Amino acid sequence: MWTQFQALDLKTGQVAWTTECGVNIGMAMLPQKLSDGRDVIVTGRGGGHGPPEKPLGISLVDLKDGSTLWTLPLANFNATQTFGIRNDQVHFFYGTNHLSVDCLSGKIVKEVSISENIPTRLWNNGERITSIETPGKSGKGRNITQTSNLLVGPWNYFRHYKKPWLGRVNVDTGTVEYLEMPLQLSRAPGKKDVLLWHDPDAEGKMEAQTIVPNEMKNSRGLVVFDDKRSTGNGWGHIGSPSPSVAGKHLYIPTMTGTVYVIDWNAETLDENTVVAINDLGLAGKSYQRGSLSFANGKIFAHTIQELICFGK
Repeated sequence: MWTQFQALDLKTGQVAWTTECGVNIGMAMLPQKLSDGRDVIVTGRGGGHGPPEKPLGISLVDLKDGSTLWTLPLANFNATQTFGIRNDQVHFFYGTNHLSVDCLSGKIVKEVSISENIPTRLWNNGERITSIETPGKSGKGRNITQTSNLLVGPWNYFRHYKKPWLGRVNVDTGTVEYLEMPLQLSRAPGKKDVLLWHDPDAEGKMEAQTIVPNEMKNSRGLVVFDDKRSTGNGWGHIGSPSPSVAGKHLYIPTMTGTVYVIDWNAETLDENTVVAINDLGLAGKSYQRGSLSFANGKIFAHTIQELICFGK
C-alpha cells in the first residue's frame, strides 16, 4: 500500500534492501554524507492527492541497509522538495517556514519565516526597486513551488509558490531574500528577445500568462496533453524541474524551456545575481519537465521535441 525506497545490486539487479519507512512518490532523494562518514538520504511523507504513507514528516535513512535512523513527524507536511544536508543539519521548507534539523538527534534547531518582512527586489514599471514584502501563507500546504529548491553552499534556493519570485535562505545566518524573475523568455533568429513580466492587473492566474502557450506537440507532431497547466509559463501551481549546479552557476529550468542561470554564491540576491536567461528552443515548442545534467564540460537537456547537448 505504501511507496518505499529500494536499493538494487548493480551487478545482479537483485534487491539489496527496502526502506523500513514509506516515502512520497513525488520527491527526489539525494545521497549525502554525514561528518562521521555515513552515507544517508533524507526522505519524507505528505503532499497533495492524499498519499497514504505515514507519519507525515521526514526520516533519515542509512544507505548501508535502508534502516531508519530517526523520524520527525510534521503535521500537514508536504514532502515534494529536496532535503539538503550541511554541517550535519538537514534543511527544508515547512509551510511558511524554513527548518534546520540536527541529523544526529532528529530535533529542530532553527526555524526561519519565508513569509514575513522579507527584502525583495521587484520589477516595477521597467525598473528595479527594493521592498520589504510579506507574501503570507500561500495555501495548499506549501509556500514553495514543488521540487524547486536546492541547497548549494549555505544557500537553500527555491521558487515561491504564488509569485514569480526566486528566493533563498542562508541556512547559517537565517537571512531570507527574494528576487522577482520574468515569467518567460522568447528568443528567435532575427528577432529581438522578449521577456514577459507578471502583470498583477491582467485577467486570469499568473501561471496562465505566456508569450506563446506551449503547443504540446512532440517530435512526430502529436499533441501530448491532459492538463491545462501544461500550456502555461511554468510558475504557480505546478511541479517544477529541480535546479542543478555546475561550478559557480545554479541552473533553474522551467517547463516552457526558459532557463535562469544564477551566480549562486553572490552576496546579495538581486538582478546582478542573474548571469543569463536563456532557452531550450523556441517559445511554445520547448515544453520540458527535466533538470539539466552535466558531464565532461557539456550540458544535457531534453524537451518534448528534442534531446540537446550544449558544448564547444
